[in-house]
Amino acid sequence: MNPSQILTGQIFALERSLGRAKESVTRQGQEANSRLLKRVHGRFENDLLGLRNRCLSLSKRIGNEDTGEAAWAQFGKLQAEAWELMKECLAFLEGALVRKAGIDGGVCDLADAMLYELSEKTDMCWQRFTLAAAGEFFSTISGIIRLRYTDTDIWNLPIAAHEFGHFVSSTGIFKEEFDEITRVQKGKKPSYESHLRELFSDLFATYALGPSLVLNCALLRFSPVGAYQEGSTHPSASQRIWWMLETLAKMDESEGNPTHSAVAAEVKEAWTAAVKAAGENEVLSDDEISRLRGWLAELYDLVDSRIPGVRYRSFLRAQEYTQAFRNDQGPQLREEDQITDVLNGAWGYRFGAPSAKGYEVDQIGKKAFAICATISRR
Repeated sequence: MNPSQILTGQIFALERSLGRAKESVTRQGQEANSRLLKRVHGRFENDLLGLRNRCLSLSKRIGNEDTGEAAWAQFGKLQAEAWELMKECLAFLEGALVRKAGIDGGVCDLADAMLYELSEKTDMCWQRFTLAAAGEFFSTISGIIRLRYTDTDIWNLPIAAHEFGHFVSSTGIFKEEFDEITRVQKGKKPSYESHLRELFSDLFATYALGPSLVLNCALLRFSPVGAYQEGSTHPSASQRIWWMLETLAKMDESEGNPTHSAVAAEVKEAWTAAVKAAGENEVLSDDEISRLRGWLAELYDLVDSRIPGVRYRSFLRAQEYTQAFRNDQGPQLREEDQITDVLNGAWGYRFGAPSAKGYEVDQIGKKAFAICATISRR
């Protein structure tokens, strides 16, 4: 067997794998959740077929040309793209089955409804859905957003908006300008590109949801241990908390109304106390704050000028929900109420009742979840 036959054989095997992936997505996806399949089938169909056609094209060229480094390099690139796509196909099938079995507790339906509301307000036409997975992330291959499969209550719903922010920054009216901003900052330090992408998503989610994201992060998500440690892909927890609180302050400043100032001050105080209690004695340096402030000014203006309609403006209604939860009442649902109102109302209750027992928190969470489910079905 000569080198040409070996390469041709591997291309043939890859093309057959792509064909089986296409067949399984169509057949098993229909059984797992035909509603979800309709939203993503065209993307998978085109990508899988395109890769199969490239396999056939490469195989034909090999029959007429010498097979050296160039041919193997082309196949290696094709193979890498194919494996990534097939992994995404499998993840879709797994996630669709999880939703069908109800293992996600219905939170994916709520997340879908909330993100469709945001999609309409941004006019970016996100037509995908959320799936349960080992951790949260946004797939640029399929556009599907993953949520951590164990977070099946109302409290972690703000994270879905953060992941949606990655979609926003990668498409439509943002992509070209945002890519240029990250390119410039990457030239200063490689990690700044990924840091900016995370911070943009924090900015978007805060702008669109109000204080519920920073409450989730400060109270449930971020550990005060190592609060000032930057990662290769994520800013430090303290940088992100500072960033979200400053975003709320900018929202108040542009409105000329200190809507979020009270809750922001309390979050800052609680987070600072937790960091000190964890034995972290550092503070954000002047250089860090200067850099973050410059980034925030640029990105906030970008969001505020391009998609002002997505901005959260119903915090007073959220406070009414908070009060109703405190009074153990069932809030009267209004036609204009959104999932974000209930979400902020529930978080307002939880943050304002730090001594509440786990049972009480669960009960409020279930009540808020039920109200959101009603809104999502309208």
